[in-house]
Amino acid sequence: LSTGKCPVLAWRQITTSTPPPSRFGATMVLLDDRGQGQLYVMNGMQLQTTGTSTAPVELGDTYLFELRSPLHKACAATGPALSRMVAGQPSNFYIACADVFDQPANGGQFSVSVRASQQCARCPTLFPTVRETATVGLYKCSFSVDNAGIYTISILVGRGDNTDTVSGDPSAAAGVDIDAIQAALTAGNGRTDFTVIVEAGGTFNPYTVVKGSGLTLSTAGVSSKFLVTGLDKFSNSVAGGDDVSAVLTFQDNGADGFQVPNQVVDNQDGTYTSTYMTSQAGQYKVQVMLNGLDVGGSPFDLVVMALGASVELSFAYGSFLNTKTGFTFIVFVQTRDKYGNYLTSDSEVIKFESCTTVGSGCAEGDDGCVCEGGTLNLDVSTDISYGLGPDTTQNYDGQYRINYYLFSPGEFQTLIRHNDTYIGCYFDQGNVTDPTQWTAPLDAADKCTEYNRLQKLQASTARRKLEKALKTCSASSNANNDTAEASCGQMLDNLRSMPLNPRRVGRRAMQFFDPKSGAPVASTKPVTQATFVRPDRSEARYWVVRAPIICAGIGAAAVVIPAVFSLVMRLVRRKGHHKIVERLKFPVDFDLLDFDLVCF
Repeated sequence: LSTGKCPVLAWRQITTSTPPPSRFGATMVLLDDRGQGQLYVMNGMQLQTTGTSTAPVELGDTYLFELRSPLHKACAATGPALSRMVAGQPSNFYIACADVFDQPANGGQFSVSVRASQQCARCPTLFPTVRETATVGLYKCSFSVDNAGIYTISILVGRGDNTDTVSGDPSAAAGVDIDAIQAALTAGNGRTDFTVIVEAGGTFNPYTVVKGSGLTLSTAGVSSKFLVTGLDKFSNSVAGGDDVSAVLTFQDNGADGFQVPNQVVDNQDGTYTSTYMTSQAGQYKVQVMLNGLDVGGSPFDLVVMALGASVELSFAYGSFLNTKTGFTFIVFVQTRDKYGNYLTSDSEVIKFESCTTVGSGCAEGDDGCVCEGGTLNLDVSTDISYGLGPDTTQNYDGQYRINYYLFSPGEFQTLIRHNDTYIGCYFDQGNVTDPTQWTAPLDAADKCTEYNRLQKLQASTARRKLEKALKTCSASSNANNDTAEASCGQMLDNLRSMPLNPRRVGRRAMQFFDPKSGAPVASTKPVTQATFVRPDRSEARYWVVRAPIICAGIGAAAVVIPAVFSLVMRLVRRKGHHKIVERLKFPVDFDLLDFDLVCF
């Protein structure tokens, strides 16, 4: 068939001891290069007896049959690839076929499809090739699947529309004898498709994914987490069971600092949850390792933000006590959270109050109250900026700079509100006039915070005791006990004199502390001096009184002296120069005298 020319086939007569039946034929199969062909059945010859002799007579009948698979009586599939595979790894299954004579037969034509389930949208459909092996009648199909999931394998044998489904059993032996094939078919129980589970391969660190809000951003004192998802090299999720660890390291000016404890939990589905909590805000490095090696992208950068503001820890430092009109003075306010971390955003309300007088406290709900109910100094100008500190080239988290300018001298007390609550720690830097030399007194501020806490606790305890005693006293007063009633009145007065002000951090509205030791400083009144210092007025009064007298004397002399000289001139003219000179008793240049008198 390949050349289009068929050779002449000659019959050869063979004498046997037992003659064949009266009619017999022959078969012939012609195959092309693809294994497709036709089956010819020819009647052959018939023995014809004439008289006493028998002779074969050639017959011309011929029958033609189209072959689906040449002489295949049965085919069965076996092999592990028909039930379970590993993503990315080649797997095999085998097909054994026998012809109608129960003999192994080559030349079979197969069509294999590998289709994924609907749940795997990204999984492709494969059509692997089946090839003959060195063993006659045994065929091999080798393929690999990269995407894990559930697949269905269908196998057809035949050509065109004339195909049969190949059944079998994945665990049966791959034998080519008819008994092995029949055993595989029996185990297959007539199945027409094979369900294959493709599992993920080993975890591949570069493809392992780490994600979650807690990986890059967290808040001090708040539990955070991130998720580690193990993947193989084909990005399939693995089953789990790997050794996963995470190390969080604080970065102190670029250098490694302390490490934060964390817990990693295997979720038994290929994912791992890392949970941690730290009270220190700042920059961290997060190193995630799987089986002792970094995963892709590790280490990661983590920023831990400060918690919400805690007014109890806020403090102010700068020029408070000795100020002058006409100059700008600076105060810095440092805001912190409950763990002492600097706040990292401009989210706070800072108010500056220059008070002529400070009251005993504002009434509850009185939002317009200033200076604790006292008097506000209006002759002051303020400017508040965020993120500024002593060093103008740096950024200061959570710090506010207040520039204030006083127009009039006097004794003013400065109060600073943080979110409507008066802060309790003030540090005067008056002995250092250059603000660039100031440093935030952190240690002193911590001691000040503890001092205020204890002071307020003592005041609260004392108040509760007094309230309890007053309650007992009131019960006694109801019995018309005059002495008890008088004692109750005294207790009530004492109770009113020690109110608990929710707007104060400490017991006092303003308390100065030593910037180095943090110890309370004796009460000092802030004084604002005028820029121009008035001179001593006593000297001015002296001249104011005597100047008119002196001026009057000078004026009188200006009148008397010309008159005297005029009289002298007349006398000289009448009595002569020499006599006058003799009376004057001192030498006189008469020419000069005449000249001067004339000119005068």
